[in-house]
Amino acid sequence: MRTSSASSDGWVRLSGGVILRYPHNLWGLVVAGLLASTSTTPSPSAPLPALVEGDTMEVATMAGSVVRIGEDLFSGPLRIIARGDGVTVTETLRPEDYLLGIREVPFAWPDQALRAQAVAARTYLAHTLAVGPTATGREHGYDICATTACQVYAGLAGLGSRDGERWRAAVEDTAGQILVYNGRPAQTLYSSTAGPRTRESEDIFPGLDVPYLRAVDSPGEESPFVHWSFEVAGHDLDLLLAQAGLLDGRLENIRVQQTADGEGPWQVTVRSEGRTEQVPTYRFRTLLNRAAAELMPDRLPAMRPDGRRYPQTVLSGTFVIHTLADLTMTPDRGPVFSRRFV
Repeated sequence: MRTSSASSDGWVRLSGGVILRYPHNLWGLVVAGLLASTSTTPSPSAPLPALVEGDTMEVATMAGSVVRIGEDLFSGPLRIIARGDGVTVTETLRPEDYLLGIREVPFAWPDQALRAQAVAARTYLAHTLAVGPTATGREHGYDICATTACQVYAGLAGLGSRDGERWRAAVEDTAGQILVYNGRPAQTLYSSTAGPRTRESEDIFPGLDVPYLRAVDSPGEESPFVHWSFEVAGHDLDLLLAQAGLLDGRLENIRVQQTADGEGPWQVTVRSEGRTEQVPTYRFRTLLNRAAAELMPDRLPAMRPDGRRYPQTVLSGTFVIHTLADLTMTPDRGPVFSRRFV
């Protein structure tokens, strides 16, 4: 079926991460990018322009031109708003132009796979626009974010890569095509890696019960993330759980309660000296990833077997936790037990 995925005014407003924090001045980055895109170089002796103060800057482009920020290219217009804790950067563009900037799969994939991805991404956008912006989107003035929390959007630079024109062709060949269910855009949730088996939608997102998001086997994936693990010492896990607000005193036990397909989310039970907490595994993933980034950025995410780092500390909400006990003989204290968790 062919339909339009545009918002009511025919444009999409997206945010590059909602609030971007940089160690340098983003305004300077934008200006430097603009100057680098011109064919003239200001004279060193030329007077500096007068300082213009304000909390909002808009960068417009002429037809066929782009804004360069580092190695990234954007068709614009861009709006940069200074806020107390950083800046918000949004770009306004048409839906089909937005799809050209999606970076979810390698452009070297087979043509039909690229077309399927283009339809999935367009449908995801259509569903997001139909539902309306989140509370954060309303606050910052965007329809969809540009990160893995929504869909990865990276501007136009990728079209100049070796296989970039193949992605452009996939978007153009499927122009306007989306998946629908009961006359509305389907919620086309997708991920880079499914593991041996996917999960029921309501087991991940309670309340989302649709017949097209069912658990199915997914054999033969060639991904370093199909099976993943990392090890953490007992005292480090205590620190992480305390930072996540899940611990009161020393950790006594932690376990994952698994459920059958369709019977609800898996749960993590954390029993400590002061209380017992139970949270869904996907909530536990969010809390532990945040705690690891705050407390142990030099050690977590852990290293993969090939020597590279995992993208996150806890990669998904489908996992188990094993407790390993170590016995060490000491000359003064005798046998000492310690725990590790995998």
